[in-house]
Amino acid sequence: MSKPSLSSFFSSPVLRKCARFFGVSQIGKKVYFYLFAPANCIISITIGGIIARFYAKNYGSLIYLTKTIYRKEAEEIEVIATLIDAVKEGDICYDIGAFIGLHAIFLSKKAGENGKVVSFEPYSLHRHALQDNIMLNNVKNISVIDVALGNKTETGLITGDDFTIHTISYAKQGPLDERVTVVIGDDLVKEKHLPLPNVVKIDVDGFEYATLKGLENTLKNPTCRFLSCEVHPFLLPAGVTQEMIIDLVKSFGFSNVKIYNLKDVFHIFCKKFTFC
Repeated sequence: MSKPSLSSFFSSPVLRKCARFFGVSQIGKKVYFYLFAPANCIISITIGGIIARFYAKNYGSLIYLTKTIYRKEAEEIEVIATLIDAVKEGDICYDIGAFIGLHAIFLSKKAGENGKVVSFEPYSLHRHALQDNIMLNNVKNISVIDVALGNKTETGLITGDDFTIHTISYAKQGPLDERVTVVIGDDLVKEKHLPLPNVVKIDVDGFEYATLKGLENTLKNPTCRFLSCEVHPFLLPAGVTQEMIIDLVKSFGFSNVKIYNLKDVFHIFCKKFTFC
């Protein structure tokens, strides 16, 4: 499996130590970005022979595209590689919780001109970065939908800071919190006449169960053959367990379920046997 084509400097222990040191204050973040931002604020990453480029225009995106990707044994790269390996030419892919488009761009390039990626990103800061990265890579088969997917229609808040954890909440906590629309996934698919997906990726920082539940009919459809869901055990709402999420996924017909454990999260990779 090919590694990202970033300078070895960005993966060095020195860089990671600097990130921890400078990341404690806004001034430190600005200094860190000034010292270590790449030329033209663009980072190139190669996974599975696919090359994609991403803007690192601030401290948060720089850390995400370097430290996160290059943490020990490059676990995130393994996750992305597993996801894109499941994609075939002409596939329809859903990227739910698209963030700045790291997965969406690779899905787009793997699916090709005859394929399509529907990306869902309700948080405006991330959505704008996603749209910039779509333009940077000159891909034409990604559509962006600015809502969160859940199991009921409501208004929630995206909470977090910079480019760290952002999850659905209902009580305003900080200056970067943003009110967003939450809709039932199955209803949105029908209302917008979205093509049914072959491959679905979900990363919604603790809102996994509600997202899965609201997309139940879509995920049960035989057309959907592969699901990747990142689960955040420490962010799950009261009454929801990781076992409930796994059982729910299995109830959709995904019998071939594999768990990939990382430090604070784990990924569910699952297939339907009829497509194996």
